Parts: sequence; structure tokens; C-alpha cells
Amino acid sequence: MGTKLEKTTNEKLKELVDAIEAKLDNDTHGLAALKALIDAVCGDVGVECNVSAERAAKLDNLDMANSALKTLIDAIKLKSDLMNSDSGSATITGTDSDTIVPSSLPTKMHLSLDINALVAAGADNTIEIKVGVGASERVVAYYNLVGDGADITADTGSG
Repeated sequence: MGTKLEKTTNEKLKELVDAIEAKLDNDTHGLAALKALIDAVCGDVGVECNVSAERAAKLDNLDMANSALKTLIDAIKLKSDLMNSDSGSATITGTDSDTIVPSSLPTKMHLSLDINALVAAGADNTIEIKVGVGASERVVAYYNLVGDGADITADTGSG
């Protein structure tokens, strides 16, 4: 029974490594799909596996510095840092457009914007803080920041 289990586990590991390598070469589905794939292939909990030296070397030598996966991880880390850092703050530039969903509530958020991007003549930036989901979503804070090249005018209207 032990031999059969090891063979099944090793086959799963081979499938997993091959699938990860394919994702890193052509990452079109993102990190969530990769995690789902890993969970599906390695669904057996508590099974001890041995990876061959060749496979271990392949995993060790993946070019994370230039992979699309690293970009996704960095983007997720930025969101995570913004919502969950020790200080509860992070910095994003005024040209970013993103939806940040906190992992837990209540959440304290401190948003810092790159002033150089905001003050440019004709720059028109909005910040909306919404609560709720779908049809029940409502804006609880709205800021429109307009730059004229020297100053920034802030409108705290309703959005």
C-alpha cells in the first residue's frame, strides 16, 4: 500500500510541477487559478512526498524575478500591505485605479497619494470609498482632486 501511495503522490507532484511551469511560461489565469490548481493536484493532506533532485532543481531555478507570477504576487502584496500593514497605511500613485477589498473588518486605511502625479495641469483624480455589495453598495466618502499645475482643488461631494 505504501508503494502505491508514493507512486500516486509522485505522479501528482509531476503533474503539479509541469502545470506550474506552464503557468509561469504563459500566465493568463492569474494567481487564484494557480492556487486552485495546486490545491486540486495536492489535495491529499498529510501525505509525505519526495521530489527528485531534477525536479527540485527545476523548482529552485524558476526565474521568479522576471515571471508574470511575480507581478501578480507584488500586486496582491501591495493590496495586502495597504489593508493589513502594521501602520495600516501604504502609498500608491495618483495614476493607479484599483479596488481594494479588506480581508477583515473593521479596517483602518490611510491612503497617501503621489503629489507630483496629482498636481499636473488637468489632472482629475477621484477617490471613492464604498460599502456594500452589488445593488446595495453605496458611496460613504467621495473626493475629487483636480490639479492646475500649481495647486490641487479638492471637492468632497457625494460622487
